[in-house]
Amino acid sequence: MNEVCGEILADTGRLISSDRAEQHGDMRANHENIANLWGGYGKRIICLSCFGPHIA
Repeated sequence: MNEVCGEILADTGRLISSDRAEQHGDMRANHENIANLWGGYGKRIICLSCFGPHIA
């Protein structure tokens, strides 16, 4: 079971890391823009560093 999960995660990582940047731009910048939009809705400042390195 763990081996299957590892393969799924590895495949997912390859899929979102390869062509994603070409289509959507830099992942970190994109996530920061989304955080700023949601922060605007709640009138709060949200920074990715508040959540640690697991946000990617």
